[in-house]
Amino acid sequence: PRAFTEQEGRIYTALIDQAGVAVDNRLLLHQTEMTLTQIERLYEASRIINTAQSIPDLVRAVVTTFDDERLDYALSLLEGDPDADGWPTSERLAVVTHAGEVYEQDLVFGLRLPADLPLRREPLVLDADAPAWPLAQHLWAEGARYRAAFPLFSANRPVAIFYALAGGAYTMPAEDYEVYSALAGQMSTVLQNRRLFRAVESERQTLHSILST
Repeated sequence: PRAFTEQEGRIYTALIDQAGVAVDNRLLLHQTEMTLTQIERLYEASRIINTAQSIPDLVRAVVTTFDDERLDYALSLLEGDPDADGWPTSERLAVVTHAGEVYEQDLVFGLRLPADLPLRREPLVLDADAPAWPLAQHLWAEGARYRAAFPLFSANRPVAIFYALAGGAYTMPAEDYEVYSALAGQMSTVLQNRRLFRAVESERQTLHSILST
């Protein structure tokens, strides 16, 4: 093989360096575009959540702004007396989605969690290797082999669980966990406001009834 001259070596080295810079710039551009897209989706979902008129609207905000066809979603409201770790003991499945369609539900299931599971806002991820995990057994029975559960808290009390579901093997990107966690936080605020409104309305009606007698 012919040996490169010193001048040729410098030329090829410069070309390689330029190619490396071009690749880095292209990767950076791609990452920037992905980040911008994610921010736009998060903004749009947040806008819909903050103007939601019903609980299904909270889930519809996610369905209409995220286009991952592999995922369905569900939202359960937590009810019942808390267990020793502070988790409610039942969940009322309020909303499920399938193929982009949102369906209102009203099904109550016992919420059985492993002992000593601390109250935390971090998502709990269950996949096909954990079918016997007691959380979301009803969703497993419906074919969800991947379940990411995002607890919704209000005043440090769990009030609901938002689920991202897949029927087969699925790995959620780390940045998506952050997005869904942020949306879950906004959903919890809306749910808390709804509860406060109902409580105030109930007190108002009680007061009105007293004054009318």
